[in-house]
Amino acid sequence: MSGGGDLDSPRAKLSAYFEEVFLKQPWQGFDLPSLVCATGKDGVVGFLGVLPRKMRWQDRTILVAVSTHFMVRPDHRGFAGVELMRRMLSGTQDLSLTDTANDISRSMWECLGGQTALAYSLFWTRPLRPAAYFLQKMNGRVDSKLLRLCSPGARFADWTVSSLSRIPSDDDHSCLRPMDSEQLMQGQEMVARSAQLVPDYDPEQMAWLVKMLAKKTDPCALAGCHSSEYHFGRGCLF
Repeated sequence: MSGGGDLDSPRAKLSAYFEEVFLKQPWQGFDLPSLVCATGKDGVVGFLGVLPRKMRWQDRTILVAVSTHFMVRPDHRGFAGVELMRRMLSGTQDLSLTDTANDISRSMWECLGGQTALAYSLFWTRPLRPAAYFLQKMNGRVDSKLLRLCSPGARFADWTVSSLSRIPSDDDHSCLRPMDSEQLMQGQEMVARSAQLVPDYDPEQMAWLVKMLAKKTDPCALAGCHSSEYHFGRGCLF
């Protein structure tokens, strides 16, 4: 994939992102490459990204293949897509995972022997400022003057909820510390105590993940902090 001469062009940025994620990520030692489907006439007609990951299942270390960026040219859909997914599922991994699949990809996944984890397929939101979140959702549905009138009351309601639940508010940073890969490594160990399937990242791998997250821009920017006074114990807020 070539980005051309302009390094700031969207094409060049996408090319650099794919190179970093699929060719330079710190899990290169496993025989789980990303897959490309090409024909002699049309060249590349399909792609399935594969991200190797080490995870722990109970007390055993396993190799996981996470599939992502599954794409096939419209005029080659059918055989090309099925063959890409079949090759991925027949790799050396112990477990294959994917997420945010559309109905076609999910049906293909199930036809090739995969299963859909329905309990983990839900999109949910836990608003830290519920009143402000509600007003934001009402934007465009309710008169803007009414929303502005309700804004002070919403801020007071959110402050009250934050005080009762001890979730740090925007104005209270006394218990917050900057988030870094070391804090996330500690969080990984905390999660491992209560979950059966957890990531098994070393410091280098965690630092790479944090670096990639830091490159995200709005609306998906990383804003991480660590709280030592969270009401469930030590926790991470993003």
